[in-house]
Amino acid sequence: RPLEKLIDIYEKSVGGNATMLLNLPPTREGLLHPNDVSRLQEFGQYLRSAYGTNLLENAQITVDGETGDCLRQDDDASCMGKSAQMEIVIRWKEPVSIRRVVMKEQLSFSQRVERYAVDLWQEGAWREAAQGSVIGHKRIAVLQPAAAEAMRIRILDSRVAPVMRFVGVYA
Repeated sequence: RPLEKLIDIYEKSVGGNATMLLNLPPTREGLLHPNDVSRLQEFGQYLRSAYGTNLLENAQITVDGETGDCLRQDDDASCMGKSAQMEIVIRWKEPVSIRRVVMKEQLSFSQRVERYAVDLWQEGAWREAAQGSVIGHKRIAVLQPAAAEAMRIRILDSRVAPVMRFVGVYA
């Protein structure tokens, strides 16, 4: 498949709380075909460049008004909401270009989020850039590239107080 198609499949499957089946059969010799290997190397290079630098490193994060540093690392730390809604606000000193937002729930507490929205602070106002349902293990919101001084993730509805594990923001 062309690289653009692999990227689309990845962001819609893995980025949609599912898995991605590559379906790469071995040759008669038990090896992967050189064309497949070449495409996978391109795909790996794309993933490293697109998702390699999390813009949260230099950002101020608040979760429901309190410091939310637990969202910076993709580990077992988590930030729990106080109700069925949650607001995560991320601010930078200078505007940053945002194209993708990766969100993960802490699944050891169960999948809880039913609806979310991503807003960008532009020209002195919040503008909704994406919305969706279910975050689960991993949700990738692909945005139109835009510069913003701040970003807000609103958990609009969840079964019980949401527990977020990780947020990644990528150019």
